[in-house]
Amino acid sequence: MKTRGLRWIALISPWVLVLPACNRTPPPMPRPPAPPEIVLPVDLAAQDQAVARIKQWGGSFTVDENMSTKPVATVFLNGSKLTNEDLLAITADIPYMKQIDLAGAKNIGPAGMANIKGLTRLQHLNVAFTPIGDDGLIPVADLVDVRHLNLINTGVTDVGLARLKKLTRLEDLYLNGCAITDEGLAHLAGFSELKELTLKGTAITNAGIPHLMGMKKLRVLQATQTKVTTEGTLDLQRAIPELIASSD
Repeated sequence: MKTRGLRWIALISPWVLVLPACNRTPPPMPRPPAPPEIVLPVDLAAQDQAVARIKQWGGSFTVDENMSTKPVATVFLNGSKLTNEDLLAITADIPYMKQIDLAGAKNIGPAGMANIKGLTRLQHLNVAFTPIGDDGLIPVADLVDVRHLNLINTGVTDVGLARLKKLTRLEDLYLNGCAITDEGLAHLAGFSELKELTLKGTAITNAGIPHLMGMKKLRVLQATQTKVTTEGTLDLQRAIPELIASSD
């Protein structure tokens, strides 16, 4: 019997010896290396000159604090009297802008917008109450990262909207007072990310509403002072239940 007991101990003991090892905490996994910083080369002398022009016209700006080179990220020149030439110089020397506000800068026309096409990081563009017209949107056509675009009272027509087809990441589009028709709304049909659309004072009717049916993320539609009726907005709300729409 003793021999048999020893045999059982011999069989069991290796497992007993291994068990404590099973309770050990595994060593922490090494952290993955941090991704390399994206360094944007900044011509500091040129940027300083641009900043001086912004201040000269009563504007303001902010820099991207997350970048070691501190490029200018936002520029506010709303209501300023700067000219096309001034805007060309500013946009040429600050190529990494993410936001520019020119609302009410009435001296800015299509010629002043030429350098906008070089602002490939641009996400916010406000040119409300400026006379840029359809030609002013030619430089905007390839800025595919733009999310917020304010074109209120800019003289933009259906021709201008056709130039925005590539801006499919748009989330907010303001077209109040523009000469937009139902035909122009067809150019917006691919804007699946759009959340807010204002069309106050345009020439749209209920016939243009079907072009908006595919905008499932649309949450605000302003269609007052147009020929869109309550029936038209209700049709759209049936397709997009979360939509808040206003009409006359």
